Amino acid sequence: MDAVISGRAGTALIVDGNTLFSFDVDEPDTLVPRAQSDLPYLFGDARDLQFLENIGQQQIRKRLELEYNVVCALDLALILMDATLSAGVRQEAAAELEELFSDTTVLERLEGILYARPLPDSADITGAKERSEAAQASTTLMVMDNLLSRQPFIRDVCAAWDGIPESEFGGTEQKAEFQRLAIREGLFRALVIAHEDRQVESFLIHALMLPTMQALRNYRMILPRWTASFRQPAIVHENLVADEEEETDTGEQEKRGRQYQQHQRINRSQVLATVESRKRVIVEHLQHRDFARANSLIDELVNYQLANGGPKFTVMSLCDLAMEAKALDNHQLQLELTERSIRLKKDDSWSWAQYADALLIVGRHIDALNAYEQAGMFGAGVVAKTGRAEVLRAMGRLSEALAAYDTVIAEHPENVVAKNGRAEVLRAMGRLSEALAAYDHAGAEHPESVVAKRGRAETLRAIGKLQDALVAYDNIIAADSGDVIAKTGRAETLRTMGRLSEALAAYDSVIAEYPENVVAQSGRAEVLRAMGRLPEALAAYDTVIAEHPESVVAKNGRAEVLRAMGRLSEALAAYDSVIAEYPENVVAQSGRAEVLRAMGKLHEALAAYDSVIAEHPESVVAQNGRAETLRTMGHLPEALAAYEEIRSRFPNDMVARNARSSILAALHRYNEALADLPTNEMNSRQDWIGFHIRGMIFLKMGRVDEALNIFEQGVIGNPWPSDREFFRTALGMAWMRQQNYLQAASVFNEVKSPALQPQVDILRVHSYGENQQYDIAQEIYERVAANPLPETSALTEELNRRYVQCTGAQQDDEWVFEQEDNLLLAANQSLTSSLYAY
Repeated sequence: MDAVISGRAGTALIVDGNTLFSFDVDEPDTLVPRAQSDLPYLFGDARDLQFLENIGQQQIRKRLELEYNVVCALDLALILMDATLSAGVRQEAAAELEELFSDTTVLERLEGILYARPLPDSADITGAKERSEAAQASTTLMVMDNLLSRQPFIRDVCAAWDGIPESEFGGTEQKAEFQRLAIREGLFRALVIAHEDRQVESFLIHALMLPTMQALRNYRMILPRWTASFRQPAIVHENLVADEEEETDTGEQEKRGRQYQQHQRINRSQVLATVESRKRVIVEHLQHRDFARANSLIDELVNYQLANGGPKFTVMSLCDLAMEAKALDNHQLQLELTERSIRLKKDDSWSWAQYADALLIVGRHIDALNAYEQAGMFGAGVVAKTGRAEVLRAMGRLSEALAAYDTVIAEHPENVVAKNGRAEVLRAMGRLSEALAAYDHAGAEHPESVVAKRGRAETLRAIGKLQDALVAYDNIIAADSGDVIAKTGRAETLRTMGRLSEALAAYDSVIAEYPENVVAQSGRAEVLRAMGRLPEALAAYDTVIAEHPESVVAKNGRAEVLRAMGRLSEALAAYDSVIAEYPENVVAQSGRAEVLRAMGKLHEALAAYDSVIAEHPESVVAQNGRAETLRTMGHLPEALAAYEEIRSRFPNDMVARNARSSILAALHRYNEALADLPTNEMNSRQDWIGFHIRGMIFLKMGRVDEALNIFEQGVIGNPWPSDREFFRTALGMAWMRQQNYLQAASVFNEVKSPALQPQVDILRVHSYGENQQYDIAQEIYERVAANPLPETSALTEELNRRYVQCTGAQQDDEWVFEQEDNLLLAANQSLTSSLYAY
């Protein structure tokens, strides 16, 4: 008997002599008699009809079931890759595909269809992989992974097919029929895999021997032509072509001869082996920081590949090496390699995307935006869109970045990169509760996303839930002991908790395991700064910059250490240097404004902050710095209004919380000031700063014993050595309130912080003067007069009259104490702002 089957319709028609029957795939035992008039309606619009001859009924059933399962698999695969559908629907499709793939024939047939055309931009293959993993559909995940990784080979195979003129098939319809048979026989799939494995000769021999191919016109000419650009020279089919029924003319033979000679000159398998070997050697030299030799070998590799494959394969190698350079934090080389890649092949989307990433890392944001636009024009799709959003975030254009991520998510709702990027923007905007919810949502829908887990841990740290953050990082590391990002995040959390020795040890451990990791090296230097080991911190940053001259984080850190050391002119020059190299870097711009404020150049500082805010309106660091500058200028109502505005927009910002309380205290609004400050449980450095402000408010209120208790706790328990100096200074001030000036002078002499010396010198003039040690008071006063603080002129004039000129007091003691209290509160807030700016 004969049969006609359609997997799309799920129907088989049996032709047994003059008798017609049909059955459906779901009811194979139910045979329905058919008449000739039924045939036009039996298969509907299905176009996948197959005609089977001399076949038994059981075989018909099996063939129909197979074709039906293949059609179902194709539909499910399209659902799985459809970003417009819900995660639940796509995950269910992955699970059903996994069941169908228990029949490997279905798997191979589906790949035979999917490999016949490159994926369109709308196909969300990344989301398909994520849903497959969530459904624990390991075979489906493998199929999706292979489909993604083989796209370059699929494009090559399809381009070669499209390049064969229709005339060689005998016309349009004949080429379409040839293609349908090639897909059904799995030839597109087989050639893609053969191309990937450099086994195209074996594919060609197999294809030429297939009876279905041999029944087609000109198959002996078409199949070799299809594979010509992928084959090695020594191939069997040359003799087979000689037997072609239709003889080619002399010109065609000469052309084929030239192609054969060219193939003889380029053995692609050997070229590939040589290229991979050379790349491994280059990476080894990069790992050993032998950049001169590595660059020389890269030049040799480029010349070799241009001569043995052309720009297409050369840029692939350059991009591979750029990724290696990025992994080693050698971003300047990453930039050079990607720049070279786009020069060689200006229409390569992946090269443009890699180039944009390198530009982003080195801080060339405008160039990065342009590069991502180019990548999008050449087909980078969602990669270019998410990259653009990331650049906007780095530029501080947070509202635009958020809108860009929202657009990507609307078009690709399963794109976890965009979801995590959106959450990161919310965190940068200070919308921490929303950011945490966004990371939780991304983690729930994409439980495999370690980026979401890291982002959640970082947000917990920003909120101040430090123990929760530490647990989150520990969980990530437990799942992947090689996660260096989580390890550095854990070390940073320890630093934020004030567990500085543990943080230093954690960074040292990361550096021992990953000696080239610039994040860990910079983090270690920052811990040294927090420990008050400023010369060591400066040396550590100098080392990082020498090894990673592109690291803007290290350069900003070095400038901040110089500021902490009181070397303000050098700090200003350092920030200016960073801004000259990275003009859009908001950290350097804010840091520079902070140095101007520390130098007493208040109007310049205010203008600098205004400029930063104009360019980066979402920068809470710059807004806090501007408000603190207003306070330093004596504009307390304006400063208070600025801080209250910041608090309304960024309710989790503890810098603004502490600053607002400090100003309220200066305005004698003590109860309001105390309301927001911590009492006795300090979870972060900002909590300790707030605790110090609480003690200063008690001192101003005359509650000296309570203030003494707070200051003694801070001297003993504060884990930040530089911050302990503030508590020690305040302790000396409390002793002066009790008129124990000798004890106060002794305490002031123990304060070694360079950043606090101008304030402490003023207090020492007071304490030594009250002890009638006028010669020492005069000596210290000369130092104060030589480097006056801008807001202390009235106070220093009073101390000069009392203890240097000895002409008598014009103000009472309470006035002097009030001025000194405000002086230390301002210094405390200056520390807060500078820490936050960094």
